[in-house]
Amino acid sequence: MMEKSQWGLKTFIGIILGAGVFLAISFLFLAGSKNETLIKCIYIAMVAVFYGLTGAIGYSIFARYHLQQFSLITLSINVLGFLMTSVAIFSETKSTTFIKVVIAFAILAIALAQITMLYKIEIINRYAAVCRIVAVAMISLFTLLLLVMIFQYFNDSFVNMLNGQQFNGNEGKAFGALLSLDIAFTAITPLVNKLINGRIVVENPVEELLSHIQQPETNI
Repeated sequence: MMEKSQWGLKTFIGIILGAGVFLAISFLFLAGSKNETLIKCIYIAMVAVFYGLTGAIGYSIFARYHLQQFSLITLSINVLGFLMTSVAIFSETKSTTFIKVVIAFAILAIALAQITMLYKIEIINRYAAVCRIVAVAMISLFTLLLLVMIFQYFNDSFVNMLNGQQFNGNEGKAFGALLSLDIAFTAITPLVNKLINGRIVVENPVEELLSHIQQPETNI
């Protein structure tokens, strides 16, 4: 299982490096080119770097048996997102609905990568465990709200959507509140995990018993 996970990560690293080198060469030697095919390839390379990063983050937890399903879902979202974005770029689609779907996949990829990073933290106390649960809940709610707003209000740009009248109402308030809580709990989870006053979280009851015997809790 570990070898398979390493092979997958190496694949993502190769994609990111390959796309990055192509972009570097394009910007250095082909800047100003009006070749439409080349310009589209540059856009595709940018998309490959984006989904390569989010996909690699999601796949990095594949070796953990209890997170394999989540990792595969994340991988599927990234692959589909890359393919649909590539189709949108090459076809030069004008369909607002298709563009909304492409944006939705990008938002989901970012949200899943954020959750994955939280689950890469080895939780050692109950306070951090609670913070991670709240962070995941806030990420999920904020992503859901953002997706709803994209499909309801997005027409041509995010700026126009954010300046729309709907952002003066409940949606705007919820957007700001959930975004703030999303960032706050994501940021403090690894910090709270460093606290030493929390009860150690262990899945093995024998280890828990030994931890109480070796390091008894004291009330100050």
